[in-house]
Amino acid sequence: MIRFAGGWGTTGRIPLACGWEPRYNPCMCVLCGALLSDHWAETEGGRRARADRVRLLNRVLGHYGLSLDDWAGSVYTVRDGKGGSAVVQDVGTLWQAAEGLAGRPLDPLDPGLMETLEAHAEG
Repeated sequence: MIRFAGGWGTTGRIPLACGWEPRYNPCMCVLCGALLSDHWAETEGGRRARADRVRLLNRVLGHYGLSLDDWAGSVYTVRDGKGGSAVVQDVGTLWQAAEGLAGRPLDPLDPGLMETLEAHAEG
């Protein structure tokens, strides 16, 4: 028998090879979630599109004193200028981590950000 998230058997549940018994999420453990999760914004384009996303996101995050690195094409690392960092799975979870590192909300309509992005586009 294979051990599944909800117990033993072959009921079509996700098998947990590690034997982890979930408490809050009966679907999968953290490791499986890290390996299998896909955010809608990252489902197409491959490595080139991911590299383009990192470049674009660095323009936005740079305005707030943050930077983003791609780690092995599977997760991102967002960093501040003071040595703080956070590992995030996808662009959906990036913003919460970035706000935590910046110590303030990141406003996508911030006039200063708009000026920075327009200046980069022009020059």
